[in-house]
Amino acid sequence: KEPAAQAIRKELVAQAARRPNGARVAIEELGKPDSIKVCIRIRPLTAAETRKGEEQVVMCSSQSPETLWLRRPGGRGSEECKPTEHRYDWVLPGSIPQARVHELMGPRIVQGVVNGYHGCVFAYGQTGCGKSFSIFGGVGESRGLLPRMAEELFSELQKARDKHIVRLSYLELYNESPRDLLLPQAANKGTGPDQPPPPPPLEIRQHPKVGTFVEGLTSNVVESAGDVMRLIDFGNKIRVISCTNMNAVSSRSHALVTLNVERVTGGASRLNSKKQRALLHAVDLAGSERMKHSGDNAAQQKEGRNINKSLLALNMMIQQLASKQKHIPYRESKLTYLLAESLMGNCRTVMLACASPVASSFSMTEVTLRFASSVKKIHTTPVKNEEAEGHLIEALYAEIENLKQQLQESEDNKQREIEERLAAARSCCATLDVSWEAEQEKSSQRDRLRGKTLQVLGLSGGSPEGEKRARISDAGDPFLANECSDSLLAGCVKYRLPKGETLRVGSDPSCSVVVSGLGIQPDMC
Repeated sequence: KEPAAQAIRKELVAQAARRPNGARVAIEELGKPDSIKVCIRIRPLTAAETRKGEEQVVMCSSQSPETLWLRRPGGRGSEECKPTEHRYDWVLPGSIPQARVHELMGPRIVQGVVNGYHGCVFAYGQTGCGKSFSIFGGVGESRGLLPRMAEELFSELQKARDKHIVRLSYLELYNESPRDLLLPQAANKGTGPDQPPPPPPLEIRQHPKVGTFVEGLTSNVVESAGDVMRLIDFGNKIRVISCTNMNAVSSRSHALVTLNVERVTGGASRLNSKKQRALLHAVDLAGSERMKHSGDNAAQQKEGRNINKSLLALNMMIQQLASKQKHIPYRESKLTYLLAESLMGNCRTVMLACASPVASSFSMTEVTLRFASSVKKIHTTPVKNEEAEGHLIEALYAEIENLKQQLQESEDNKQREIEERLAAARSCCATLDVSWEAEQEKSSQRDRLRGKTLQVLGLSGGSPEGEKRARISDAGDPFLANECSDSLLAGCVKYRLPKGETLRVGSDPSCSVVVSGLGIQPDMC
């Protein structure tokens, strides 16, 4: 094992050395504890804040790129308002471009994933401070961490020239309920032979050999960064439509994107080949200020309670991990259950804390920095996820037979635990014991269904052909677009209105543009 580990380390170091100085990847000892890296990103002042002359309470300097100073508002010069110093792995002022954010954080995660190590980047902070922009971004130079990491991931996989497959899933956690954003049926309530059967509820499960996973979550094969962002765009449309239907507010939900990477290394012979499995998670957490403000109506109060519950549970888990407590109750919230592996297990993790520089947000910035300081104390233990090809499936089938035998012989008080373990093992087998060719065919079928889903709603996109039609119809046609307080989702749903055509808009499925939600009539216009 030792020579193999040294060879892998040597290759990783060589890959790091080929990068520009600013993008070098830190390579830790294999199997050793790895501290979670923390980056603080301060958003720039808005135009309104500049006009009002808002007081800035956050200071950072290029001379000390790991240090941030926070000063209490008002009373400059007093002892009480003396700036406090905070140190992290990186501190980025508002002038730092998206490319630099990726150079510092992305390669460390991507290089690990390519070589069989799970990776996670999660964004935390007050709404409006740039979490979604940092993770997803816009187009061109505004691209965020996820599209840039996807580009680098596929580039590295092509260089390796090993047989590989990459799958994407996109999950929203809303009101403590997981929602599949890539399920074609999610926005299409029609009936007919082409409609897939109603999906079972999503269930979060855990297996010692596989880790935490969501049973029933759609997983789509992707072959490029373009495929990744096309599916993210579909998922964002579903988020907007679901929010409209439920009169919800998008910033009250958590979003989790996962890239599941499998590689076969060691040559064509099955006897010598190894299979590597690694997950890359990108997590956009709900705005942390929701812990205090729950809104006025009953739906908003329910949202507030559930965001409160999940973020409080996350804060509690972080504090317990930072203080090295032995028992961590990570199953108290579905958010902590989903993030448990990334925060306390087999994963290389980076946290991006987004904060505001202005005095009016001082208390939330202080909370964000305190949370980030606790995260910085946590260590994970990344382990290379590699096995002889076929061994994991064989072990799972053997485990299933063993658990079935235990279930027959067990006492009543132990049956539930065994049933849960059996369900997890069966779910793992059902997911893993499928040929790559079958997965690609199923993904193509889902792509076609996603295109139909958006056509029923009067939208473009969801498939490569749909994206092409959308670009063609973009030449001067008027359109309807959604408004949303979340910059990621604002304008992502556009209903094309071709010139010279008569269109009906309303909630009735027969309308040219189908819009559902509070106050929407069957025929609006």
